[in-house]
Amino acid sequence: MVERVAVRPFFLGGSPAWLLSTIALGIIAENTAMLTFGKDARAFPSPLTQKPILVGGAGFYPQEVLIPLVGLALMALVQLLYHRSAWGKQLKGGGLERGGRRAHGHQCPARGDGRVRAVRPARRCRWRVLLAPLCSTSAPTMGTIIGLKAFAVAIIGGLGSAPGIVVAGLGYGLVESFVAGYLSTGAREIVGFGLVIAVLIVRPWGIGGARPARRV
Repeated sequence: MVERVAVRPFFLGGSPAWLLSTIALGIIAENTAMLTFGKDARAFPSPLTQKPILVGGAGFYPQEVLIPLVGLALMALVQLLYHRSAWGKQLKGGGLERGGRRAHGHQCPARGDGRVRAVRPARRCRWRVLLAPLCSTSAPTMGTIIGLKAFAVAIIGGLGSAPGIVVAGLGYGLVESFVAGYLSTGAREIVGFGLVIAVLIVRPWGIGGARPARRV
């Protein structure tokens, strides 16, 4: 529904306004959830956050191990589908202009584009379910800061580079952990998003991204 109402009309018209329309729908959804279920956060317990695993002087919960394992497994699955399946070839064709799509034999590109754009919100919901037990509570607005950090990692790694984003995600997480451990949790977001600004200044296309060709 989101793809048909807020994305496709703008996307087919070549307008970037679909970015704003999806943000607007997200705000509407959050406020609808707060009106329906209330603003108070609710408990989201998990047996994987009850007893930590101790290794040397450090401890971590099984839920914290589950998140990267699920992420790596899903990334491998997405790469396999994208490069080895007919559906993936159709999605590749979605990145071409209309004339280029016909030349490469891609049919019904809008349908493939719609499916991939519809999968993205489902992935974000999955991460919120996995992260909620670590936050101990679930709230309508809990995904806002997570989404911003995910976007920051994508910028640092390079929007067109999957390996770069993986490396940037690991590095971003380590930086946040060290800042929270040695400085304060309040400085975590300051340093993290400051790092994004620094990367944009030095290398706007990201660590793993390709430098865009300059038109003359």
